[in-house]
Amino acid sequence: MIDLETDKLVTLAQAADFLPKLGGRRIHTTSIWRWCRKGVRGVKLEHAIIGSRIITSVQALNRFVNALSEAPMPERHRTHKPRMRRRTEKQRARAIAEAEKSLRADGI
Repeated sequence: MIDLETDKLVTLAQAADFLPKLGGRRIHTTSIWRWCRKGVRGVKLEHAIIGSRIITSVQALNRFVNALSEAPMPERHRTHKPRMRRRTEKQRARAIAEAEKSLRADGI
């Protein structure tokens, strides 16, 4: 829980400055907003709403990062699907002709 008296309060934009850059890019403010609203792997970033502003604290960021470090990583269930290459017009026409021939042979 954020303590308004003792915690160092920051806006979400300012919070991005306290986090390390990933891949040479700063973490976007929208990502931090999503951490407040939806969380990551069941862990939400503590925040408070004052008027129309959403604030958090440096201490809450530390607690969030530490909790994420301890949260279990999700198992990946999806497998990589290879991309399907598009057929050329000639291949498409040949497939249609073969399908029509097969239908005629079956009396349909």
